[in-house]
Amino acid sequence: MVYLDTNRKLDTGLTYDQTGRAKNERTKMLKALLKMDGMPERDKPARGQAIHDSVVGNVNFTTPNPTMANLQLAITAAQGAVVDYEAKLAVLRTALGIRNATIADLMLLLNTLAGYVSNVAQGDGAIITSAGMFVANDPQPPQPMPQPQGVRVESTDTEDSLRLLWDPIAGAKSYLVDCSASINGPWTLSTAVTAARADVESLTAGTRYYLRVRAVNGAGLGPWSDVIVKMAGV
Repeated sequence: MVYLDTNRKLDTGLTYDQTGRAKNERTKMLKALLKMDGMPERDKPARGQAIHDSVVGNVNFTTPNPTMANLQLAITAAQGAVVDYEAKLAVLRTALGIRNATIADLMLLLNTLAGYVSNVAQGDGAIITSAGMFVANDPQPPQPMPQPQGVRVESTDTEDSLRLLWDPIAGAKSYLVDCSASINGPWTLSTAVTAARADVESLTAGTRYYLRVRAVNGAGLGPWSDVIVKMAGV
């Protein structure tokens, strides 16, 4: 007969810590995440400051790498750069708005002049080119522009702009885009383009904007499209 010694522990090859967990038992290793991917650059210094303040004086982290002094220097530098960038961006937005408005005014006058030249020339290419303009391939007189269709608006990569798109119109020489913060106006000529899309810039994020577009050719201005609305920065 064999007797078992119940006071003897079986040797399993495992050692245990104070919690009773085997030290060589495989456990899931948790990692720290910043979760700052996709965060606006201007918000990252504040997030970094919050992390810094949580580590400083924390008994769990007695020798942080990098040092908190170096991290604070980097945070302060980033905060200053954000402030400087925002100030310069405000100036740039103003300049961009002025540029777009003046070019839109210029294009409106030039397109009106092109219509006048076409009417005077009555199809005579020599007269048209004498005005420094090109002769259209289509010998038919320009037809009145229809109302733009398929108008839609989408967000862009920046919070201060929206992209307006519509179906191209045959015979259109350019398009004028109007913008307003109210359905009742006042309307502001935002830009003039030759493609069936336009970026409306210098907007205020979080503000709802109303947009419309019309086509222009030698026959003059076409009717405005239906108004479409969207909030900037969303």
